[in-house]
Parts: sequence; C-alpha cells; structure tokens
Amino acid sequence: MSEFKIKSMREKFEEDYKAVKVPCGNKKGYKIDYVYIGDWWLWKEPRDQVNRCKRYVMSCCIGSLVLYLAAALQNSPVNYSRFVSMTGLLSLAPYIFVIFGSVQFLVSKEKMTEQDCKDIRTKLMVAPVFHAGLLLICAVLCTLEVVRNQYELPQLLIGLCFLLSGLQSLLIVIQFRKLHEYKVPNDTK
Repeated sequence: MSEFKIKSMREKFEEDYKAVKVPCGNKKGYKIDYVYIGDWWLWKEPRDQVNRCKRYVMSCCIGSLVLYLAAALQNSPVNYSRFVSMTGLLSLAPYIFVIFGSVQFLVSKEKMTEQDCKDIRTKLMVAPVFHAGLLLICAVLCTLEVVRNQYELPQLLIGLCFLLSGLQSLLIVIQFRKLHEYKVPNDTK
C-alpha cells in the first residue's frame, strides 16, 4: 500500500524555484533571485476566448456587487429583519473570494504557475456557489418576511435583487467551467 504524502508550501517552493546569483552593486556584489523552474499551466482555449471569458467573469462580478448593494442598502423594513440582514452579511465572506479570484483571473498571464492556476480555479468554482446559495436563502427570507408582515409588493424587489445577484455569481461558475488548462514543461530547468 503506497502512502500519499502532501507537500508543504516550503517543499513545493523548493521544488519549483531555483536560487540564482545575480550581479548587483551591493556590498556582496550579488543578490539572490528565485527563478521559476516548475511546469507552466496554459489554457487550452484560444487567447481571444480566454480574454472574452475574463471580461465576462469580471462583468458578472461587478453586476453581482451592484445588485447586492441595490438590495442591501435600501431603507426597507425587509432589510431590518435579522435573518435577512445576517444572511446577506454572511454572503459577503465568499463574495470576497469571488472578487479576489475574478481580479486574479483578469490579470493572469498566458503562462501560470501551478499554484496560481489551482488558486484561480478554486476561487472561481467554489466561492460563487456558496455566495449564490446564501443569496438564494436571503431572497427566500425576504419573500417570507414580506408575506408574513404583509408589506407592500415593491418590497419583493429587494429579494429579487438578492436572487439576481446570486444568479450572477452562478454565471461566473458556468462560464469559467468552459475553460480547461494543461501543463507544459518549463524550459529553464
């Protein structure tokens, strides 16, 4: 039976980077630079399709934020409910990862390190699902609050904005799932 050993970050760094002395004008006369020698990860799809996906993901991220703010910042009795407000606030935790993943994906280069590739994939495949799930719960709670307290019908728009914000997050996952990456050996070894 073979054992599966998980590498620490330090072991992975030592495996993927090599220390190189570079001439410098300091007291020693050199400085240490770390050169990436691990495998590169590239997208299988053409560059224009990846760029289109980057723009789509970022626009969905911004759209989700705008819809969330449109719902959460309304001075409404629905937003005063502790269940609605707590669920809405809880949804911000995974949304922070969605924002970081979207920006990281937007600024990523054609060649990525393995860690960058896995980091982007995890942030854009997992966090939007949790964000959307929490906003769906928030939308349902808004609807129940409106029905239970017999508020006016326009109060349902708050729940609709929460729901649409969550759907924008799910669109990020759907669009990002279309991209696939592959590994290319590094020629600087």
